[in-house]
Amino acid sequence: MTRLEQKVIVRCKRCEWRVFDKVTMTTGNIEIKCPKCGYINEIDLSLRKGSVKFRKFKINTD
Repeated sequence: MTRLEQKVIVRCKRCEWRVFDKVTMTTGNIEIKCPKCGYINEIDLSLRKGSVKFRKFKINTD
């Protein structure tokens, strides 16, 4: 990957299976069928960041 490329991982909207990796600066819209659940995902390739998920940690104050 060069300095201008940013890796974006796209997951299925229904089952969260990893269906696509975007590594180049491509634009447009595509549809990808999830191999796990069969759901057809519409993907906008112009997006710059993938969905960021945060894990909640329980802080013990004992």
